[in-house]
Amino acid sequence: MSHQPTNRIKNKFANGEQPQVLTLLTEPEELQIGEAFDPLGLEVLFGGGIVNPFGPTLTAVCAETKTNRLGQQRIIELVLNPFSQTSRLLGHCIFDSRWEPLKHIPPLFNFEYGGCPTLLLPSCRYVPQLDNTLLALFLHSFDDARDTLEKVKDCPDDPFDRIDREVKGVTEGLREIARNENFDLPEKNIEPITLDEAKWLAAHLLDEQNARLELAAFLQAWAGSIECFPLDSAADLDSIGPLFARLFYTSRCSLQPNA
Repeated sequence: MSHQPTNRIKNKFANGEQPQVLTLLTEPEELQIGEAFDPLGLEVLFGGGIVNPFGPTLTAVCAETKTNRLGQQRIIELVLNPFSQTSRLLGHCIFDSRWEPLKHIPPLFNFEYGGCPTLLLPSCRYVPQLDNTLLALFLHSFDDARDTLEKVKDCPDDPFDRIDREVKGVTEGLREIARNENFDLPEKNIEPITLDEAKWLAAHLLDEQNARLELAAFLQAWAGSIECFPLDSAADLDSIGPLFARLFYTSRCSLQPNA
């Protein structure tokens, strides 16, 4: 079935025609969290977190639990960091007998989602056996996946050590810039990773122990970044907690902090 994107959702029932399972927008539409939809009425389809000590960011692509008169559920992207929480409408989906995760989730990887994540959110909407395949395709879509792969391989079992190295690297780079204005920070390796490498990375990050460590590092980075930049508008873990709980609840159980 074709997934031609459109900003004009047309579904005709003439002659018994059914609406498409997945309809994507050519240009995502900005939504106001809490006004255009209830964030606690979302279910994760996939997502990922960037464990950045200066601004950890969680991106989750979700299905709204409510359906419209055509039986469609809105597909909404959340982008959450301590200092900004935004959302976009990506399209609509019908989760009936025609819906196939391997067929209808990958077209959503064509949207821009920022940097390559190390905290992965699989979904309870498909069986665990599909996690590695789908999230490997997700990781494979990022331009900076090679850089992330190399950093994970350097610190395979300790995201805290990986983060410390990144902070020290940035700090040393800034000091060098202060000494030499012509100094350039090292560029990320943007050589594409192979699908086999993406499968290894997904399997490693989905490992229960590694997933828990990535989650712990993400939450620690969230709290730490607010301590470094105590802005009044910052969303602390107490205020963002109910939304995180909803996202983790509708993700694979090993990612839930108290599972």
